[in-house]
Amino acid sequence: MKINSQYNQIIILIISVMMVVPSWIFSYLQYPNEDFVLKILNDTVDSLYYPLVVNFSELNFKPLYDLNITGDVGVTAYPILSVIIISFFWKLVGPFSLPIIQLLSVFIALNIFYKLSNNNKIIKGSSLFISIFCLTFLFFFDVVSDFLDQNFLQTINNNLQSFYYFRFPRPIITNLFFFLYLYFCYEVFFKNKYNYKNIIILGCISGFTLHIFYFFFIFQNIILFLLTLKKFGLNTHLFSRQNIKLFFIYFLFVAFFLLLYFVNFNFVDKDYLIRLGTIDLDIEKKIILLKYYFNFLLNKFFIILFLINIVIYYINKNYFKIDIFEYLNIIFFSIIISPFIFFIFSPKAITVYHFFNWILISGSINFIFFLLYTFGLILNDSTKKKLQYIYIILSVLVVNYKLISNNFVIDNS
Repeated sequence: MKINSQYNQIIILIISVMMVVPSWIFSYLQYPNEDFVLKILNDTVDSLYYPLVVNFSELNFKPLYDLNITGDVGVTAYPILSVIIISFFWKLVGPFSLPIIQLLSVFIALNIFYKLSNNNKIIKGSSLFISIFCLTFLFFFDVVSDFLDQNFLQTINNNLQSFYYFRFPRPIITNLFFFLYLYFCYEVFFKNKYNYKNIIILGCISGFTLHIFYFFFIFQNIILFLLTLKKFGLNTHLFSRQNIKLFFIYFLFVAFFLLLYFVNFNFVDKDYLIRLGTIDLDIEKKIILLKYYFNFLLNKFFIILFLINIVIYYINKNYFKIDIFEYLNIIFFSIIISPFIFFIFSPKAITVYHFFNWILISGSINFIFFLLYTFGLILNDSTKKKLQYIYIILSVLVVNYKLISNNFVIDNS
């Protein structure tokens, strides 16, 4: 088993290299004399954070780009840690840090998906395929939506892109913290690894996530709350001495990162906050957001997606009895109630559309995995393996096609 696991790690590393390296080689061959900083600006999906990356690598947390400003300014606001991660690598190897981070992120993401899927009978013997599918299915959808050029497909594609893509720093870095949190939650609540070590890890990941993408922080803790209720119920065992100790340790770590968050927020530059679009949520604005939230829940697309997930829950509970589907349903319902809780209690808000994106993403992921599993039951093992190998090969080609096509767009412009 250990040898097989090491073999799969090598395969994952090879596939990671095959997905990331060819586009950079192509860029070098296309423009051999181009400065690598220009390659970074042209060949990566987003470059808006790169000035901050350089500033932070120089320990400059109050960057000024207008020489006419003479007054004192505050520090840069969130998302600070995801930028600092890139800044750390930038300090070590300069602009080559971006391809390195891209390779490491793909490798880590594949490993998270692989380990999560390897613990489930849903994909027994297919963990490698599932991990690659999770990473690449959006690239396929992106290609299809480009060729068909249908507004409906483009809308779906735009909503699902936040699941995982190669944009810096989100989602290529930020989403890893969310996926890692989900993996350890699964270990704790479905594999019964309910111990101090895993609780501390969950607390640290959630605390880091607050400084990276606060939407995930909210999702994580509501998911944790619902999983805790599922495991212990509303009885005296929930408040046992052991559980109180574990909960206290978790919240101690989260409280530490919350304190850092509020310190950062207290010294943040006010103009930077305005640029980010932060708004104060008074009663009137909370009512507006809650109305929008309920209108979203009454949207026919959401209703269809919700009913599909209810059907999946019923089929799984009565027939399949597979814990990963139960877990995906808990994640879906946790994310549904997240904006409601946030709009009621939060004093401020920014870019709230991420809540609704992730409601659609989580519901769609559950549906996609259910279809994969159902389809897999129909096929024999030999045919299934052949199709999986074909998909893995095609996924490498499609990812490279999408990454390399960015160069063609720049060249044509």
